[in-house]
Amino acid sequence: TFPLFIIIVSNLILLSSPLIDANVIDETFNSAKYSFHQSGISSTHYFTVGEDLYNVETNVNHEITPKGNKPIHRVFPDVTRQATIWNFISTFDSYKTSRLYSNTAKPTLRRIKYIVVPIWWSDYDTSAIQWTMDPALVEQSFLENKPYYVDMSWGEMPNGVEYEILPQQLFDQSSVNPGWDTDTEGSTKAIVTNLGYVEGVDYDGLCLMYFVSQSGPFSGYGGWAGVNGLMMWSTYPGWFDVTRHEAGHNFGHPHHLSNSYEYRNTRPDRGEGSAPYDGFDMMSGGNGYAISHFAAASKWFFNWIPDSSIILMQPEGATSECPSCQKAGTITLRPFDDPNLPPTSNRKMGIHIPISVVGNRLYSYWMSYRSGNDGDAENGLSVHFSWFDLGGTFGASYDSMNFDAFGDTDTTLDSFVIENTCYHLTPPGYLKDRSLLAGLDVQPVVCVDSINRGSSITVSVSFLDPQNPPSPQITFDQEIKFACSSSTSSTGLITLSGNTNNLVHVQNTGNDGEVKLRMCSSSSTASAYFHDE
Repeated sequence: TFPLFIIIVSNLILLSSPLIDANVIDETFNSAKYSFHQSGISSTHYFTVGEDLYNVETNVNHEITPKGNKPIHRVFPDVTRQATIWNFISTFDSYKTSRLYSNTAKPTLRRIKYIVVPIWWSDYDTSAIQWTMDPALVEQSFLENKPYYVDMSWGEMPNGVEYEILPQQLFDQSSVNPGWDTDTEGSTKAIVTNLGYVEGVDYDGLCLMYFVSQSGPFSGYGGWAGVNGLMMWSTYPGWFDVTRHEAGHNFGHPHHLSNSYEYRNTRPDRGEGSAPYDGFDMMSGGNGYAISHFAAASKWFFNWIPDSSIILMQPEGATSECPSCQKAGTITLRPFDDPNLPPTSNRKMGIHIPISVVGNRLYSYWMSYRSGNDGDAENGLSVHFSWFDLGGTFGASYDSMNFDAFGDTDTTLDSFVIENTCYHLTPPGYLKDRSLLAGLDVQPVVCVDSINRGSSITVSVSFLDPQNPPSPQITFDQEIKFACSSSTSSTGLITLSGNTNNLVHVQNTGNDGEVKLRMCSSSSTASAYFHDE
C-alpha cells in the first residue's frame, strides 16, 4: 500500500498525498483504507484495501468501480516478470542491423560518417564576404569531436565520428522563416543526392550548417538533431560541445532529466522543463565538462562496455534465464568514463537491475561511478532509473532519470550516494504510472562502503522485500492525522515537543490538493520536509 504521510522527525516534517481525486474514491469505496494508482497509459488501475491489491476499472459514466471481488494474487518474487525481461534483453542485438554496427556475433557500434553541408540561404548574396563560410571553421568542431568519440568508446569506434565537408551550397529556402515544416532535411538530402552521394554507402548522417535565420527554430545559435536519427542542424561556426551533443541525440539520447518532485505537475507526462537536468553527461546539462560521457547503460548497449563488465542483479537471484544474476552482494565498480581504463572482466563498470518490459521498452535501475566532470561526480555513486526503446537507426533510444540521493539543495551536484550512507530506490512516480507492480517488487537498497576517489567505489546491494519490510528506524513521539474532502479541509494547531520524532499524516488531498504549513518555534530551530507520494 501507499500511505500518505506528513512526518516530523525531530523537527523534521515529511508529507505525502494520493494521486487521484479523493472525492471520487470516497464515493466508490466509502471509508476503506486505500491508495490508488494508474498503471501505464491504459485504463487498468489498482486500489488497496488493507494489504490487499484489487483491480478497478472505469465504466461508461466515468465512475471507478471494482473489477471482480477478489484481490490480485501476487507472488514475490515474480518469476514470470524476470523471465519476460531476460527473453526481451536477448533480442537486443537483433535490432543492431545497420552498417553502423560490426557484423559479428556481438554487434558493436563502430562507425558513423556525416556529410557536412554548409549553405547560403536562398536570399543571400553568394559573393558577399559576410555570408561566406571559412572551411577551416566549418571543420573545426568535427575535427575536435573525432577523438572524443574514440576515447569514449575506448577505441571501439576507431575513427570516431567521421565526416566529409562539401563546398558551400546555395540552399533552396530563404532565411526568412525556415523550420521543421519547410523540410530543411529533405532539401539537404536533395543537395547530397544530386552530387551523387548514396545514403548507407557513402555516408550515414547529414549536418546542415547555416547562418542564423531571421526567425524560426534556426534563428538562435546552437544546434538541433533527431533522436535516434541521422540528421543534425548547426549554426556557423560549429562548436565542439554543440557537435558532440547533437551527435549524441542522433545516437539515441534525448535530454536526460532527474527524478523530481515537479513530476507531479505534469504527471503522467514529462518533458523539457518539467524537471532539472541530470547535469553530468553531455546529454543532460553536463556538456560544459571536458569529459561528460554517455551513461554506462548506453555504452553497454553499444557493446563498448561488454557484458563481462556489468553486474546483473534481481530480487530472485540466479535463475535459468539469468544464471549470473545476484540477489545481494558487495561490488567494486571502476569509472566508466576514464579513457585510459578500458573495461575488462575484472573491471566492473556498472550494476544493471532490470525492472519490467512494457511494449518494446525495458525499464531498469543502473548504478555506476564517474571520474570525469572535473571531479564533481567522484564523491559518490550515480544511481539512475532508465529505459531503452528498441528500434530505429541505432537499435534503441535511451533515456533516464537520476536520483537526487543526498543533500537538501535544488541542484544535482549533491545527488550521489556518498560514503558510509545507504539509499533505498523507491519506485519513481514515472515508473508507478507505467509498471506499478514490477516497481513494487524491485526495490534495491545500496550502501556505499568505501570510495577510492577517482579510481573505484565499493558498494553493497540488496533488495527490499515488500511483503516483509524492515522495521522502522525511527519511532514517533506523536502521530497526528488530518483528512481532506471535496467540501471541507482540516486545520489545526499542533504543539510538538522539541528534540523528538513526530509524524503528521494528511489524507485524501487528491491529485490537486494543497497543504500549507506554518511553523512557530518558541525555543529552537524548526525544519520541515514534505514527502508527496
